[in-house]
Amino acid sequence: MEPGSIIIIGLDGATFSLIKPYVRAGKLPHIGRLMEIGTYGNLRSTIHPITQIAWTTFMTGKNAGKHGIFDFYARKPNSYDFQYTAGSGCGSVTLWKILSDHGKRVGCLNVPMTYPVEEVNGFMIAGLGAPGRHSDFVFPLALKDEILRVAGDYKLLDADKFMNDPQAYLRYQVEAIRQTEELSLYLLKKFPVDVFMVVFMATDQVQHLFWHCQDETHPMFTPEEHRRYGGVIFQIYQEIDRAIGRLLEAGGEDCTFVLMSDHGFGPTQKVVYLHKWLEEQGSFAFRQDGRFFRKRLKHLLGRFRHRAMQVLPRAWKNELRRFFPALVDKFDSYVTFGNVDWSRTQAYPWGAYGNININLQGREPQGVVAPGAEYEELRAHIARKLLELKDPDTARPVVEQVYRREELYHGDFVHLAPDLIVVFQDYAYYTAPSRNLDPGKKTFEKAFSQDIDKPLRALTQHRIDGICLFAGPGVKPRQEITGAHIADVAPTLLHLLDLAVPVDMDGRVLMDILAEDRRSRPVRYADVSGRKDISPDSPFSDEEQEAIAGRLRALGYLE
Repeated sequence: MEPGSIIIIGLDGATFSLIKPYVRAGKLPHIGRLMEIGTYGNLRSTIHPITQIAWTTFMTGKNAGKHGIFDFYARKPNSYDFQYTAGSGCGSVTLWKILSDHGKRVGCLNVPMTYPVEEVNGFMIAGLGAPGRHSDFVFPLALKDEILRVAGDYKLLDADKFMNDPQAYLRYQVEAIRQTEELSLYLLKKFPVDVFMVVFMATDQVQHLFWHCQDETHPMFTPEEHRRYGGVIFQIYQEIDRAIGRLLEAGGEDCTFVLMSDHGFGPTQKVVYLHKWLEEQGSFAFRQDGRFFRKRLKHLLGRFRHRAMQVLPRAWKNELRRFFPALVDKFDSYVTFGNVDWSRTQAYPWGAYGNININLQGREPQGVVAPGAEYEELRAHIARKLLELKDPDTARPVVEQVYRREELYHGDFVHLAPDLIVVFQDYAYYTAPSRNLDPGKKTFEKAFSQDIDKPLRALTQHRIDGICLFAGPGVKPRQEITGAHIADVAPTLLHLLDLAVPVDMDGRVLMDILAEDRRSRPVRYADVSGRKDISPDSPFSDEEQEAIAGRLRALGYLE
């Protein structure tokens, strides 16, 4: 690549808690080399540390109140239902658009939340969020056939079809890494760019499912699973390290490299069902007939599956195994929202990591809480009681902080955020997604149990600290990054490229990591608004929404 160019390598969910021991043991030589010549440290993620929020914050340099992405899914207006988030739901221009407008050539491969793809000065192949190979996930569209020809069976995070087979699942992830690696090198050679970014998703995917096999502190750790699968996460990091080595060679000595993740990882101690806690507080209510209705429907679905597996041909059985969870999910969604007595419900959970919405008059279809004093008093009451919530086994508080949305976010889209954002201690407690309002749940339940030879289950979730590493021209060598936030990366990249930083970016330029000649240059700011309208319509068909649900279910975001 030409002098002054930048390669950004994203390792979704990567954490220094694993990388540093691997590097010290000499097992990740290329990442180790970058750490020797560059500057690195923890990268604070968003609250919550969710892929869709975090990567969007990276691409915009802004808090979620300015870009409008708050979870895996967003509420449909005037409804209790939802739709999955996509790049079209982002209310801010992105780094790629800013670079393109300044004449910089841009290449993006497999970056989450880039579907629908943007028209950039270069190319963009969408990552997480693209519904499938049938979609227009490539810009320019004329490049799509070439991408599919070079990549063959292009992998768009559809590993959920292998959830019954751990070995097949792991083979898929290794193949996906190698495919992304080869496609990166092909694109860099054929389409020279000034800034190239690629994201490897396998770190996130495999840590969700296999972390407990290598972590003795995990409540689901067993010696047998450690023997069989304790090394698979390291194998994934090692495979990506090899790919990084080839990207370093392709970039050359005059290229600046950025290695980053959107969040970290750690063991899940317990699952918290906030709807049950709210019910115990008298703020949430099920219909009187709802418990029997839900139980009966699930029983009938189970009998249908059991009978079908006895009589159907093998090929049909395989299809049933694949699509039955989505069928249950469709029924479950109907039963969930039809199961709530909204006339007696003041608050309800929303999202995957700990959010609560108030059943507000004038906003919710059957709102009961009046705006103003009643709304504020209820939020204060719920927040106060949550801070008193304790783990029944340890008697320790489980909630670190409860934010009102305006305390955490600012911008034109704060009204789309949950009313309360609940942060659990070290994110070691996971709140089950709000779609699963099962009356039979307890407030606290153990992390999902599993037999590793049965359908894989996500037993580990995200942590707030990801990774960040800068190396190359203009960057100090062998320094430690402290206090960096994921919103800081975009303005820092713009400054490295001698471009002005939009004044509405929330992130700051990480001046401490820059070499003296770069630090001596003052940061220039552009008095421009990066706001854009959010599309209210989902870009996904019903079938595509089902495919996305399957992928999220595989990672533990839907039960």
